[in-house]
Amino acid sequence: MQKVSTASYTIYHKVNSASNYELLDTAYHCNDKVIENLITDIVRIEDYRGFAKAKNFDSYLYLRSANNWKNCLKTGLFKSHRSNVFYGDIFFNGKKCLIILTYYDDFKSLKIDFYNSYPSNNDHLHQVIRRY
Repeated sequence: MQKVSTASYTIYHKVNSASNYELLDTAYHCNDKVIENLITDIVRIEDYRGFAKAKNFDSYLYLRSANNWKNCLKTGLFKSHRSNVFYGDIFFNGKKCLIILTYYDDFKSLKIDFYNSYPSNNDHLHQVIRRY
């Protein structure tokens, strides 16, 4: 499993249950065009409001991959050992990929690290997350 890219975002619009962030900067750590396509100009963090059967997370990450937020790629954001670090998975082109999201400046900016796969077991997953 390898970190492919990092995208930095800053908040530009906030409403009661959602915050939209726009892309500031991108760093590529290896050449993986499939994962690079996950980086979008806008992302949204939206509160989980109990409308789905999902469990154990408080918010969703939406990657603006379509014109309507409802049709965009999304993942639940799970809490980690640190209050500003969250993780999730994205299914893209038949591949399950790990993402790790870190908030900065009192949730005014964030960084998303995209990995080219998802850990095969929880021990490996927690090993990766502990680096943050």
